[in-house]
Amino acid sequence: MGAIPANIHWGAQTLSVGDVLLVSGTLGDHGATILNLREQLGLGWRAGQRLRSINPAYSAAA
Repeated sequence: MGAIPANIHWGAQTLSVGDVLLVSGTLGDHGATILNLREQLGLGWRAGQRLRSINPAYSAAA
């Protein structure tokens, strides 16, 4: 785990088209499960059986 220096401004508002965003941990697992289910990738994950949206706005968009 690291620390972000105070002089570094980061957040969703700093993302631009073409940027690469790496997400890991619980949020990354959730995103990978959504992608697997949406694109029917056929990966053998069972997480989708217990899946709930982490954000109500995402549920509305999906």
